[in-house]
Amino acid sequence: MKHNHRKEDIYFDHELNAWIINDAVIAKDILKNPSFTAFRKSKQIESIHTSQYNKDVMKEFYNHWLMYQKEGIDHTNMKRSVQRALNQSIARLSKSSVDASHLSLTKEQINVVNDISVPFLYSYLPRFYGISKMDYKNLLDIGVPLIDYIMLDNQDGDEIVKSIHKTRNYLIDLINKKKLDPNGFVSKLLEEAGQTMEVIDILLNMIIDGHRPFLSSVNALIYHTLNNKDMTFKVKDVLREYPPFPYIRRVCVNDTKYHDVIIKEDQHVLLMIQNINTDMNRYGLTFGHGIHYCLGVVIVTLGLERLYKQLDVLKDYTIKEYKWSRTFSFNELTILDIEKRLP
Repeated sequence: MKHNHRKEDIYFDHELNAWIINDAVIAKDILKNPSFTAFRKSKQIESIHTSQYNKDVMKEFYNHWLMYQKEGIDHTNMKRSVQRALNQSIARLSKSSVDASHLSLTKEQINVVNDISVPFLYSYLPRFYGISKMDYKNLLDIGVPLIDYIMLDNQDGDEIVKSIHKTRNYLIDLINKKKLDPNGFVSKLLEEAGQTMEVIDILLNMIIDGHRPFLSSVNALIYHTLNNKDMTFKVKDVLREYPPFPYIRRVCVNDTKYHDVIIKEDQHVLLMIQNINTDMNRYGLTFGHGIHYCLGVVIVTLGLERLYKQLDVLKDYTIKEYKWSRTFSFNELTILDIEKRLP
């Protein structure tokens, strides 16, 4: 690969035991290069201090997630099924929204997260998936350990496996009792790919793991709007500037050379999204690139665009208090309080 680069564009961090990538060209190449894989959960799960049964259940569950699946024809075919189901469900997105002007905006002071963002998600996402708001909330609640393992490295194998069984059984029960909207995404994917455990786990991945990043993006959109009252920006700009995930991780499977460095087999690389996005257009790497490009981009973008059109009701408000929680694994606004300006 021949292009000018700086030393900080690619270097090895001994504390993280990984190559750090801050260069858009290198990052995009890695995400398309068969010498790097996203299939890495099995080895990580084997290192957990828990029973072999728990390890086997966890490996099956997380290896089904599209973001961690082994690259190949099976992964490609499943993504095509998801894409077809998504295309059929797109009408659900355009019809599902919340009128921001109905969300306590008569108050002088507003807690944006609780008064606007969370109600919007509870209206928008259950309608898209074709499940009730109550069932959506219940899946999120019983699925907390599944996300804590990913986000917080919670390694309580018993708790995680219990959550896997409970969420699987809950969703299967909804299917068996025909409690799904036949036009929702869950029903459409079952029609496209069948009711296998892989499909169940992919649906749980999207429903449970997709909620918090979407909430982060909704909060970021409102925050950005309050700081840019002219509203001349695009939703893509916000998604690029405020990515929920700071990095994308890949594992090298064949020695690969970039400039004067060689990334060796089994070494990890961290593609630093926030740094890289400053030199990119559209979404940047917020939703990835290449074979593992996140299909959720459509769900997120359409939802934010519908909300964005209604945010002019915030023109009389200013930010009173806000707080970003930035960890190595996730970025989100945990506090965003606004108040009406005095005339």
